[in-house]
Amino acid sequence: MKKTNKTLKNNFVFKFFSAISLIAGSLLSLNSVFYPTLTIKYFKINSLTILLIFFVISLCLLLFTNIKPISEILSRINNKIFLPFLLTTNALFILLEKTQYPNYVLKHFHIFPFSFIYILILSLMIFYISKFRFRESMEKNAKILFLIIFSVFCYLWIDHNNFFVWITGEDSVLEYLQFMFYLFSGFISYKIFLLLKKKMRFFSLLFLIFSIMLFFISLEEISYGQRIFGFTTPEQIKQINLQEETNIHNIFGYEINQIAYIIIGFYGLFSRRIVTKFFPKKGKDLIIFTPPIYLSWYFLLVFLVYYDRNFLNLNYDMVINNVFRKYAIWQWLEVSELYLAIAFFIYTLSTHRNVSSRGKDKIKNRKS
Repeated sequence: MKKTNKTLKNNFVFKFFSAISLIAGSLLSLNSVFYPTLTIKYFKINSLTILLIFFVISLCLLLFTNIKPISEILSRINNKIFLPFLLTTNALFILLEKTQYPNYVLKHFHIFPFSFIYILILSLMIFYISKFRFRESMEKNAKILFLIIFSVFCYLWIDHNNFFVWITGEDSVLEYLQFMFYLFSGFISYKIFLLLKKKMRFFSLLFLIFSIMLFFISLEEISYGQRIFGFTTPEQIKQINLQEETNIHNIFGYEINQIAYIIIGFYGLFSRRIVTKFFPKKGKDLIIFTPPIYLSWYFLLVFLVYYDRNFLNLNYDMVINNVFRKYAIWQWLEVSELYLAIAFFIYTLSTHRNVSSRGKDKIKNRKS
């Protein structure tokens, strides 16, 4: 009976999610093919609102049903057909608009490229939801947190660009959030050092070094409290610092910093996969130094944003609400750094829990 009820519940959730996906996709398609304000005229909602409603409903399904709401059929159709098609088509439209002339796509394909991007965002959200796994609460919370932060900043980036630029600027709330996450990560890493120092001395020393590095990064983020306490930059540092601040990371130049973020992003993306595949014997020991795979999305954004900043510098001119704006991926630098700080916090917290649980299991085994 319980299995029957669970099956009925799953089928209802799958059908409901498929229905809202179809409705959202259809409405966004109308704005892309006919004219961008069609849904505003007939349904009083714009493309961004459609995406936000879809996001809120999806988030509620993830939180309250505790199951992945997307069916295997919808997942395959979106991930293997629609998403590759939309990625390729949007890239082509952007290239044509930049190399030919404005409205080239509209004239030749009868599609509004600005509105067509929203369909790609919808497909990416469906793709992300299809990759959900609920093995543990930390994994679930990390994935939902990523989705919330990404959706909020997408909304601000598209519809409240001035506020987005302000909140992602220098000395913004994002920098202080990064400071807090790095600081907490440093404390947790030090606790891991204390747990391991008697059993795995070499490993514990690595976590001690990691802890010191995290404390250092946290202070670097706020320039050692320069703007909080109001002290001036020493003249010797001011002359060699790119931003004339009391920190070290801006002395080496933007390119070195960007390459460092690319390397960190690559490491977070692939380190666990490499360790488990190529080092099966030592993998159980080395895996402690690799972030969980569910944090890959956090490191992926860091990698993409800084790779673009260093090698591509992609940007796109758009007119939103009769205002001309230049949208660029590098505008997400501070957001990607916030994701990285959160990733380090979740990684250290997860590692601390695993190390603590191993110690408790050993004590239980001894008692038994």
